[in-house]
Amino acid sequence: MYDAWAGSEESYQQVIVAIQQAADLQVARGGSMDSMQMPSLLEVIDGVGVISITGPLVSGSAGWMRFFGVIGYTDIRDAMVEAAEDPKVKSILLDINSPGGAVAGIEDTTQFIQLVSQLKPVVAYTAGNMLSGGYWLASAASRIITSGTSLIGSIGVIMTLTEYSGARKQAGITDTVIRAGKYKALGGPYETLTAEAKTHYESLAQDIYAVFLNQVATSRKVSVQRADDTMAQGREFVGAQAVKVGLVDKLGSFEDAVQYAQSLVNVDKNKPVGQNPRQAQGASMKTLSAEQLQKVTQIRAAIAAGAQVSADDQALLQAAAEQETQTPEQIAEAKAAKEASDAAAAAAAAAAAAAIAAASTTPAPAAKDSDLVAFLKSELATANAKIVSTEVELTQVKAQLQDAKVTHDGLLEIARGSVSNMQIALGGNGTAAKALAPVELLAEHKRVSELFVSKFPIGGVASTTPNTPAAEKKAPPVGFLALVTSQQVKSK
Repeated sequence: MYDAWAGSEESYQQVIVAIQQAADLQVARGGSMDSMQMPSLLEVIDGVGVISITGPLVSGSAGWMRFFGVIGYTDIRDAMVEAAEDPKVKSILLDINSPGGAVAGIEDTTQFIQLVSQLKPVVAYTAGNMLSGGYWLASAASRIITSGTSLIGSIGVIMTLTEYSGARKQAGITDTVIRAGKYKALGGPYETLTAEAKTHYESLAQDIYAVFLNQVATSRKVSVQRADDTMAQGREFVGAQAVKVGLVDKLGSFEDAVQYAQSLVNVDKNKPVGQNPRQAQGASMKTLSAEQLQKVTQIRAAIAAGAQVSADDQALLQAAAEQETQTPEQIAEAKAAKEASDAAAAAAAAAAAAAIAAASTTPAPAAKDSDLVAFLKSELATANAKIVSTEVELTQVKAQLQDAKVTHDGLLEIARGSVSNMQIALGGNGTAAKALAPVELLAEHKRVSELFVSKFPIGGVASTTPNTPAAEKKAPPVGFLALVTSQQVKSK
């Protein structure tokens, strides 16, 4: 029996073999491994810290198993700290080729990667496999790039319960399991698996799957239901199909991934990658910088000349179009919300920097690792809560503005019709109201209403056409002007 595994059965067997190989190597060297130097996971390429995550994933440090293709979560976190502290590293690329691995430790490591991304942007790439636990780690990056032949996904959890009771019985061995506690050591190898034990472990697997699924849904900005229906349930996707379902952002080579990571080096390090307005993926904040607006002008000129534009440029054009249709009130609200969000993000970044610095200068024993991660997760949760609260308030304000705009436009049309009708009743042609701006229209409505009421007192009648019975043409109530004026004030 083994713990939950976010990977394939083959990857688990590979770990078992690596454990034995590492033990054999140590024996062959007389028990001493001091002279053997472990290779670094970090390589710096033109300002990009490339962290190689290759092979099955295990809890803690893989130790000498790294020589046999296994990597530990502690090894990955150590490399992230090294990259975060290296002044030559401006952004980080996770180069992943992993079938997944142990569940224990993977959530903490994913959260740690997200914290480091508060300081330096993180991108993920694969030219091989980014499966199960390997994708779980990649989901912490701001952008995921894959080659066209890579395998992506396999979002799920497995547990294998092996029992030898039949074979041991044939060998003349009798095992008696005595337990205190209904669920203690259910599914052990020395007794037949009961329906109750199977149900118990199925429930555990589903609980872990829910955590994995929620991480994917959050990072890919989709609902949990959509992630489950289209991305998860253990499905594996090749290259373009992974892009199509939303697991990956784009196809590209390793060089493309490095170049994209390099393009993020000028971002503000005090802001999370997804909220920096100088990045194309941050354009959804709908408050573009002067630098971005200048680029929009260049892109439009290129399109006019017949040039093709990238997906990032198209996203920037879309954001510019949305910003151009915003009212001054919406822009002001978005700016205020963005400033509040940036302030919360800056506080999280400062906390992450302090924690990462402490982790590298005073390394804690393995038993204390969870304390560090718990602290970092707490700081991130606080900052994220503030950001979410601000975004919720912004959404509510935008909804209210939209409702007010719809009401405002509708009432203006009613006012135009009312002015037109009163002008006709007063002997005019009724067409002047169509060309009036909102403020001018309200002033004209007030003027015409006063003339109309003086000529046709309330309770009287007005004939707008010679063939219409006078009794059917009643003057509109004076209170209509107050209603329109009220809605105009609210919309402002």
